[in-house]
Amino acid sequence: MSRFFQAFKAALLHPMRWTLWVVLSTLVGLAGPFGTFDVFSAPERILYWAITIGVAIVIVVAARLALRQLFPQLAQIWISLAIALILAGLLTPVIVFVLQTVVERHMDVNEPPWMVYAMVAGAGLYIEILRITALRWRQAHTPPVEPPANPSPRLARRLPDGMGGEILHLNARNHLVDVHTSTGLMTLRLRLSDAINEMEGVPGLCTHRSHWVALSAVVSSECEGNRPVLVLRNGSRVPVSRKYEPDVVAQGLLTR
Repeated sequence: MSRFFQAFKAALLHPMRWTLWVVLSTLVGLAGPFGTFDVFSAPERILYWAITIGVAIVIVVAARLALRQLFPQLAQIWISLAIALILAGLLTPVIVFVLQTVVERHMDVNEPPWMVYAMVAGAGLYIEILRITALRWRQAHTPPVEPPANPSPRLARRLPDGMGGEILHLNARNHLVDVHTSTGLMTLRLRLSDAINEMEGVPGLCTHRSHWVALSAVVSSECEGNRPVLVLRNGSRVPVSRKYEPDVVAQGLLTR
């Protein structure tokens, strides 16, 4: 459960969530759907919809993490559909309550609860589809990161001539460490923790107790069986364990 809350906190505090909250709150507040345009002033509408959309974002983030953990092999489109239905089920009573207790005092409201549910579910599914499309477009159009002109972490000094290039990935095997570079593979006899210490200055993180990756090496993420994996520029597929998944999510490397 603690891992769930760590991942939930990391996902909720991602800058993209805050940007989405501000933009949607402003646009929906100015539009004033469900009669709020005629009942509330502009600041009141923005405040009301900021609270409502903030609650919706919390529901969506929690539902996505829970569905990934409970149904790891479920396709993304079904997860998105389930999120939209859960969001509508939890948010519709709040909107209907405001309609019946506040808006109807000032004007006739013709939207029955089922219509509100359908509109909220449709909006949630539409935003989910936009999110998936944007993530896939970014992955497809992000050019590969060029290695630094002089990476020279201390670990590179252990590599023989002809094994230069950027170090992309480290993985431990007993008392050995496989060093994957942009030009090949070299096995060294040392502990993974020591190898990671010698990568000081190169942004990276552990994805598993036996794996470390450079952030610049990651091009996408996929689901393999019931666990996520990171796909690197050299074609390697690196597993992500539950212990380290919150760190990977915090870096924005998981898109499942």
